Amino acid sequence: KTIGGLILIAPEDISSETLRDFLMLAKELGEDLQRAGKNNPAFFATISRLDGGFGLLSPGNISPLQGAMAGMSKTARLEWPHVTCTAIDVAPYSDPDKAAQFIVDVITRTDNHVWPEWGYHPELAPGSAYTPVLEMDDVEPGALALTEGDVVVASGGAKGITAKCITLLAKSSNAIFYLLGRSPAPHPEPDWLKPLTSAGEIKAAILKHEYNGDAVSPKELESAYRRHMANREILETLDTVKSLASGAKVFYKSVDILDAHVTSKAVGAIRNAHGKITALIHGAGVLADHPIIQKTTQQFDNVFHTKVTGLKNLLAAIGEDPLRHLTLFSSVSARMGNAGQIDYAMANEVLNKMAQKLAALKPDCRVKSINWGPWESGMVTEALKRTFLQRGIELIPAFAGAQSLITEMAGGRGIEVVVGNGLLDTAHPIKQKKEPAPLSLTYDRHIDTERYPVLNAHQINNIPVVPFALMTEWMGHGALLENPGLKVHGLDDIRLLKGIRLKNDSGLLHFLTGNAKQNGDLFEVPVEIRNGVKDHQELIHIRSRVILGNTLNAPPPYRIPDRLLEDSSYTRSAESIYKDILFHGETLQGIVEVKCLNSSGMVAEVKSAPPPSQWVKEPLRSRWLADPLALDTAFQMASIWCFENHQMVSLPSYARHYRQYAAQFPKDGMLAILEISAVKQNRVVADITFLDRQNHVVAQIDGYEAVMDINLIRAFKPEKYNRSPV
Repeated sequence: KTIGGLILIAPEDISSETLRDFLMLAKELGEDLQRAGKNNPAFFATISRLDGGFGLLSPGNISPLQGAMAGMSKTARLEWPHVTCTAIDVAPYSDPDKAAQFIVDVITRTDNHVWPEWGYHPELAPGSAYTPVLEMDDVEPGALALTEGDVVVASGGAKGITAKCITLLAKSSNAIFYLLGRSPAPHPEPDWLKPLTSAGEIKAAILKHEYNGDAVSPKELESAYRRHMANREILETLDTVKSLASGAKVFYKSVDILDAHVTSKAVGAIRNAHGKITALIHGAGVLADHPIIQKTTQQFDNVFHTKVTGLKNLLAAIGEDPLRHLTLFSSVSARMGNAGQIDYAMANEVLNKMAQKLAALKPDCRVKSINWGPWESGMVTEALKRTFLQRGIELIPAFAGAQSLITEMAGGRGIEVVVGNGLLDTAHPIKQKKEPAPLSLTYDRHIDTERYPVLNAHQINNIPVVPFALMTEWMGHGALLENPGLKVHGLDDIRLLKGIRLKNDSGLLHFLTGNAKQNGDLFEVPVEIRNGVKDHQELIHIRSRVILGNTLNAPPPYRIPDRLLEDSSYTRSAESIYKDILFHGETLQGIVEVKCLNSSGMVAEVKSAPPPSQWVKEPLRSRWLADPLALDTAFQMASIWCFENHQMVSLPSYARHYRQYAAQFPKDGMLAILEISAVKQNRVVADITFLDRQNHVVAQIDGYEAVMDINLIRAFKPEKYNRSPV
């Protein structure tokens, strides 16, 4: 018989041995689960007993090892696409019958594949759950609490990304740094090795000078090469820190942090030489990437214990020393899961929960568990780097990552922090800012659901939100007010900075425009929509450059790409789409029929917008400049595509170019074509074309970008996914 489901329930006194056994059981049954899931519903669920909120509700009382359970299911979710994988966390003092019913309800839900984590707490209302939600945090600069005389211990600190972080940290502090690693204490390089840089040259020299040209196995040669490169990297790290003008002191100790006695002895020697330890950075880690069904107990032990047991031994050795900084190097694989890294995800989720607990128990210590995305250096090989880039995952530049470590140690709200490229301003070279051209107020507009009834059909998490498409219409109108007689060719660089949410049922928007700048036969007009004040400055919601001209251009030739029409069967009806995926009310339900949808994009028949008077009580114009329903529906298509291909939904954030080739959109509907050009970590990039009934291009959007986030599902359908965020 085929196994169709597996539930792993963590005992209250869970151990690393139990976790290893759970992983081996998942390995043994993994192929059966995948095989079953191809034809019938199959599930994999892990049940932890933290606090009902994955350690974020009562962190001082949790058992951090329980956190590994969620790391298992989030990784299995990525490796087993035909199996519904779910992490459930139950408060340990819950009523057993009610908790059991909650678990059964979650596992048997037909839609639970869209959300990976569900938490049960006795105080929750029936039908609700706790779920961890990522929030963007604009970290305010703070003071780094490291001064002369502070003693910083860093595991894994002489090589890889930790070494780069320590080097930059030493520039900002004249503290004393002790770098702990498994490699032997460094020794001066032999003269024959010093000038060599390429792997081929170095290996040839090793054969000549260490093996006298004798035959040697590739494994032996690679081992010798790695030994020399580790020695070189440690020497370079020590020399770099010693050369800094900050006055920081740096030392290296060869320590196996998996040996509690050796670790205690090493930390004791540091304390005797320089005083009590005031900061600990735990950056040590190893990888053993393999699918779940190929994992071994040895791989689990090496990966898991380097992170978890290593930290426990370091903390035990430090004892009651007055730590002011405790910084743990976790991984984004813990928060999101990562194929091939189930043991790494488990270990780093334990680190995250240890950080939560220690922060509660050590109020005078700034505790951070940084869930790093992939770096350009460190444990990312060239092959793995190419794999990440092919998947659209940008790597963190070394300096940017090191700078973000200092930023997090000095400020920020969170204890568990996710850091990745695309979120860091420091990831890009700093350019000299130009003073923007002055803008002047063109008109004001009070926005509420009474004046704009259409907003009743555009509510996210039950809060009215102004559609991106309607904002572009308003910006075109603002540009024409100052430049009568011209026509809107389109908009460039449409950038949504802050969504317009009517939390208090209404808002006053300010529409500002700048002077028209001629560019050939066309004119560019900068436009902004502002509202409210933040940090003593008026808040900018959206900005763009409206392109105006005397006449419209002829439509370009266009043919739907063949790749969009391949393997294009799609069974959902428009009614099902709006019921199960999108949040839009009847007024904004513009999809008539999905013609095809596959990994390359989507084609759909869409409706035209009714006259403005049906959406707005006092419209700006008697007819639309473009068609906000058609545009919004195209953005809805991007969200549907994300849902069907990545189990996430999306919201608009940017468009590079919008061009319009007809004075008016057709009134009898049109065909919208979504062509996916890239999928990155948290966003999708696409081009959009609108065709009339004669297959003429009406308008095109190039470089449309949407934020893609699993957390949005709950906001889209709060009545369906009725959960309380942790």
